[in-house]
Amino acid sequence: MTDKIKNKLIQSIKAESDATKQKVSQILDARFAKADAILSDKGPKKRTVPKAERNKVYTFSMPPTEHDDLFNKLKDRTYDLRCGLNMSELARVGLHALLSVSDSDFKKIVEFLKRSTKGRRQ
Repeated sequence: MTDKIKNKLIQSIKAESDATKQKVSQILDARFAKADAILSDKGPKKRTVPKAERNKVYTFSMPPTEHDDLFNKLKDRTYDLRCGLNMSELARVGLHALLSVSDSDFKKIVEFLKRSTKGRRQ
């Protein structure tokens, strides 16, 4: 009697093992077929929607006294006007403001500017 139970248990385990191997084989075949389709010319086309435009990052140097003085005054001014801006936005606003200045005023501003040494250290 115990041999019958033992044989049935062994058959059941083998059947389960075979069924599992078949399922795994089907899953792997499907995944490999999908990967082959993507990597071949027949696969889905690449995105035609352009990626979102990324901001350009620039670094610039300025004397620490000017940095603290100018940015703090401008930040205080934006807070007073209830339109707080971060440093990048302040720099962009300044560039737009310079575009609207006449050539003679622009030249005066440039002449007023003290040249700083290039690089990160002063």
